[in-house]
Amino acid sequence: MTEDIIIRKSVNLLTDREKKDFIEAILALKAKPGQIADNKYDEFVLWHAKTMATPAGTDAFDTMRNLAHAGPIFLPWHREFLWRFEQALRQEVPDVFIPYWNWEEEAEMIKLKFNGQVSQDYLTKSNLWKEDFMGGDGDHDDNDFVKTGPFKNWITVEVDQHTADPKGNSFLRRTLGRDVAALPDQTDVYNAFKYDFYDTPYWDINSRGFRNALEGWIAPNLHNRVHVWVGGSMELNTSPNDPVFFLNHCNVDRLWAIWQTLQVRRHYPQEINDSNSKRIDYYNLDDKFYYQTEQQDTRTIRDVLNHLNLKYTYDMSAVSLS
Repeated sequence: MTEDIIIRKSVNLLTDREKKDFIEAILALKAKPGQIADNKYDEFVLWHAKTMATPAGTDAFDTMRNLAHAGPIFLPWHREFLWRFEQALRQEVPDVFIPYWNWEEEAEMIKLKFNGQVSQDYLTKSNLWKEDFMGGDGDHDDNDFVKTGPFKNWITVEVDQHTADPKGNSFLRRTLGRDVAALPDQTDVYNAFKYDFYDTPYWDINSRGFRNALEGWIAPNLHNRVHVWVGGSMELNTSPNDPVFFLNHCNVDRLWAIWQTLQVRRHYPQEINDSNSKRIDYYNLDDKFYYQTEQQDTRTIRDVLNHLNLKYTYDMSAVSLS
């Protein structure tokens, strides 16, 4: 495994070898015994679900704010989550990386070449949904189970959506384009970049700012819309059950990294309190991230604000924080 800077590439620029390595690494994590789940992959699923089920702030039940979503923590928490997942993958297949799914580019392709429809022709032409990569849509006639690609026999870990307590297993499901018509396009991304500030009090689903536009609670509704467009397993707090979760969030992180280069003086808020003037734990700059288990190497929010400190960057994005 090299110590060089990891370069995350677009799904559309992957070589056959890079696609094969990424799938191989994911399958290896799924086969590797875990400490708090059946396997190492499912540990990431449970970590996401438990964090999403843990309120943040004394007003959290009113604002839907939790320790990873619906507030300013959303972008740094997922940056750390992706980094740890990527490191776990690289323990299985050296030099592998998480590719990003440029859904704004995908939206333009669907609109121009496929009349805005998620057709079988589109599914066979898209680099993402091919048999050798993510596989395709769910079977409409059989509970939307995915029956193509490397995850056709993928066993998902299911939890209570309120407590995140495990409650059995199921199969991977998708409903591509059925629950929302279109992915965010280039105009949507441009409109999110019009915000030259990160977030605003009271730091929740109603806040104005780049974070919330990118997370998707306010227009132009980016990240959230992608989850709903993919549908099925991606619409639950166990959304990492679908490996496309990581490709979606890699693009989210890429867009944040680009925005950071444009807004050098307008980054993460200095002090975050809720609407009751109470400090929101795990949300302030020098707070460590919430984890499912105690870890000695847990970083703070401040530690991940410059992605180059984590030794990765993106191809073709001119991202630099120097």
